[in-house]
Formats: sequence, structure tokens, C-alpha cells
Amino acid sequence: MSHELLVVLLPSSVSNEDIEKAVNALVRPHSDLDDADRPDSRCDGWVIGGRFDGSVYGRPLEYGLSVEEFQARYGFDYEKVEQGSNVRPVCQIEEAFWIETNAFLTPNGIWTSCFDPQFKDLAFENPTNGPKWKHFLSTMVASHQDSLAVVVDVHM
Repeated sequence: MSHELLVVLLPSSVSNEDIEKAVNALVRPHSDLDDADRPDSRCDGWVIGGRFDGSVYGRPLEYGLSVEEFQARYGFDYEKVEQGSNVRPVCQIEEAFWIETNAFLTPNGIWTSCFDPQFKDLAFENPTNGPKWKHFLSTMVASHQDSLAVVVDVHM
């Protein structure tokens, strides 16, 4: 079991009241919630923020929590939302945040992860440090400056 920092990109026109609904609509088709045996699922649960709560505003990430500590702090219920400090316009996010990002989910439903085959680089143990992923990050950030970034903790 592991967690991935997923940035869900939404149009800036999405209202605060509709963010949770929009995130759930984009993430759910990539999950195994409707089919536990689905081989191509990307996650089995998610929560806005979670262990990455506030990271888009510079808060240090919460690594090293046991399953019990995580459940006590955030719960695994994908409908539990702590969105206040987890939504920010892409154009306002510091570069340091993007270095920790493991995956993007675009408004048209495309999920791209640093663990996808096209980003594997044998010279780098951590794929987020590889040049292919760094290039992808800079391209995504540059092409989505008018979007909202929503920090989502996905459980795999």
C-alpha cells in the first residue's frame, strides 16, 4: 500500500462548492471502487488533502504515518474533504511544490504518473527526480496556468 500526491487540474470556473464533486467525478473512473478486480485502476481510495494537506501552500508533507494514524487523522473515506488549504491557482504555486508531485489528472480525465513507463529512467531511483518527469512537470504547469490545482492523496 502506498500513497501518491495527485494534482487534479480543474478549470478556474469551477466554484468552491463544486470542487469536491468535480474531483470525485474525475478520480472515480480511475479507481477500483466499482470493480475491485479492475487491473488498470490507479487507486482504491482518495481524499482531498490527506497526508498532503496544505502542501500546495508550503506546509511540510506528512510522511511516515502508520495506517492507524492516517485513518485517525484523515480517514480513507474518499468523500471526506478538507479542501480549504488544498486548492490553489496553478499560477500561484511555488516551484518547490511541483517537485513532490507524483501525478496529474487533467480536466479531460487523463491521469499521468511519474511511475508510468514513459518516465522510467534507470539512472534515477526516485522517478520524480528523472529528467523526463521534470520536463513533463514544467510542460504541465506552463500549459495550465489558468487552472486550479487540487491536492489529492490517493491510496494505491
